[in-house]
Amino acid sequence: MARAEQVGPVSEQFSEYLAAVERCVHVLPDAIDAYGHDTERFAAAIRAVSNHEDETVECARKLRATLAGIDGFEAGRVYLMRGELVTYLTALSEIATSAERVLVELDTIEPALGPIREGLAEMAHVAGVAFETLAAASRSYVRALATVADPPSLGASLDRVRRLETAADDLKDDCLRETFTGGYGPEALVHRELVLGMDAVPNTIEDAADHLAYMRACTV
Repeated sequence: MARAEQVGPVSEQFSEYLAAVERCVHVLPDAIDAYGHDTERFAAAIRAVSNHEDETVECARKLRATLAGIDGFEAGRVYLMRGELVTYLTALSEIATSAERVLVELDTIEPALGPIREGLAEMAHVAGVAFETLAAASRSYVRALATVADPPSLGASLDRVRRLETAADDLKDDCLRETFTGGYGPEALVHRELVLGMDAVPNTIEDAADHLAYMRACTV
């Protein structure tokens, strides 16, 4: 099998996978905005994040099969890095899972968001920007694996992801302080779990960025 026939699908399928994960993350701001105000729009967001998470599972399954079937001589660096690429898929899947989980919890518990609504919305927005940055860097890296050119420098993009995760941490801390201002009652504890659930999204994005940095450092 010719080189282009092997490495081309890897790049294309990886891009499709990233797009599916990104759709999961991008549901979050609209869902928070709709919650408690527009029942139908919130229900649609719940359906959307579930469907998109299912898409990530299917995309990952297809990509793993493609990676398993490539030939070492013809595929070159893609073959050498395929184990790390599979590990990276797992790290990315945690992002989609975290996005779905926090909305399912919100839908199941149905709390009044009160003082944490704005903070949750801002955290969701930051997560979206962080993942867009990570996805662009990931596509650039995977495309480079399919060529004989040097992989791109990812430092600036990955540093931006880390700064955004720090910003999300600051928002989380603000939300938690606001949550417990009135004491440690049941509503405050529910709010705490939702805030930590939303914080898991940028956290998993940063974890994935760390693995991408590792892959870039290992690529020659």
